[in-house]
Amino acid sequence: MKIMNALILILLSASLTSAQVTATVESAKPRLAIIPLEAMDVSETDASIATQYLTTEIIRQGRFWVLEREYMAQIMEEQAMVLTCTDLECAIEIGRVLAAERVIVGSVTSSGGNYVLTIRMLDVEEGSVIASTTERTAASSTALSNLAKDIGSRTYLNDIEEPSSTDWLWWTLGGVAAVGGGIAIALLSGEDGGGGDMLPEWPGLPNE
Repeated sequence: MKIMNALILILLSASLTSAQVTATVESAKPRLAIIPLEAMDVSETDASIATQYLTTEIIRQGRFWVLEREYMAQIMEEQAMVLTCTDLECAIEIGRVLAAERVIVGSVTSSGGNYVLTIRMLDVEEGSVIASTTERTAASSTALSNLAKDIGSRTYLNDIEEPSSTDWLWWTLGGVAAVGGGIAIALLSGEDGGGGDMLPEWPGLPNE
């Protein structure tokens, strides 16, 4: 019974510390606000679809903490601002309001029977353009969606140094080892000193 209880506590400790590592790494990712692409001489529907495909692919890459559209709209409404713009100054201001570190802004236009997709990634703190691209594709929703998805997967949009989880990994393993060692010592003490089936207190938590 003692061994079973000890194993349960060790596994629970490992689960909790692993969750802490995951949460820490996630929160350390750069906060990215993706402003809906502006429709210029194209339908709002096509621009919205392009924004959706671009956003979905960037989220799939997993290098940024992408702010939810609903969250951004709520914050902008509270600040009496609109979540639309294409120029640098406006996008940087929106990024600051949303506490974002990066902002993606762009537009979809029509030229010569093609769709033209322009995307720029901005550094909010520096107020500068990190990356920019302007590309053409066939004037169809499918071609535009594929181009937006392709741009979202580009290295220059996602080549941001990931936070290292090495230190947290060692911290996790050390914490699990400490808990396991404490339990083992307590169990051995209980066997030698007649401690019965009492389990040691959970380390790090205050007594109630």
